[in-house]
Amino acid sequence: FAWSMAGGFLIAMMAIALIDVTVLSSLIPYVTPLAALIFITLGFFVPLLSTVTAPTWTAAIPLVIALGIGIGMFGRGNAATAALSLDDLEPSALVLRAATGADVAHLDVSSSFTPDI
Repeated sequence: FAWSMAGGFLIAMMAIALIDVTVLSSLIPYVTPLAALIFITLGFFVPLLSTVTAPTWTAAIPLVIALGIGIGMFGRGNAATAALSLDDLEPSALVLRAATGADVAHLDVSSSFTPDI
């Protein structure tokens, strides 16, 4: 099992490197710790939890959570441009102040920001 997890991690890292070179730059520093965390967690918990028996209905819990999030996010996108947006949510100056450590009362938080990619 450990060899299959190591091989899966190696294949995932090769795919990430290919995507980093062709499509998205600077992907490797972001995704490598996430992939390592996923594979280490799977490698640890799968053998540990393989002997645990749970009722069949517990498999529906992640599905219900995913459906709840999906229904909650329904209608957030723009059908004309297919862009997702959370513009209808007002950012709080208090949250911005806490995040940046600066006084942001004078900033216009309603303007849109498009990052350069």
